[in-house]
Amino acid sequence: MLPITYKSKKDAALWIVISIPLFINTFLMIVLKEWLGLAIVGLVGLFIVSLFKSTYYTIYPNGKLKIVCSFFRKTIDIKQITVAKRSNSLLSGPALSLDRMEIVYNLGKRIIISPENPEKFVADLKKHHPQIVYPDEKAL
Repeated sequence: MLPITYKSKKDAALWIVISIPLFINTFLMIVLKEWLGLAIVGLVGLFIVSLFKSTYYTIYPNGKLKIVCSFFRKTIDIKQITVAKRSNSLLSGPALSLDRMEIVYNLGKRIIISPENPEKFVADLKKHHPQIVYPDEKAL
């Protein structure tokens, strides 16, 4: 069995909301000839692009879920996951979409993610730990 990787779902609206302030600040830094400010805005922009390019979730055959979002990396033992449910929470997390999923693990810890195919993602998690509660389950 090979590792299964799910990319984060990406919302265009979220990208626009993040990009507009960056473009405005870039324009202002150029007009005001604030080169240090422009460099800082550029670094922030590169960081945001890296988030959008490198956010994914991998389920490994050994029963581990690895969550990667740029420099952030978290590994969760799938046997510790108790609930996976849809969420419209605006809490920060390695999720690039507002169509989110909350994973509850390790006696109440929570993390917000946004896999591209949530139903298949949960079905793959349940192959390792069938007791995961998925309230949004249709017919996996």
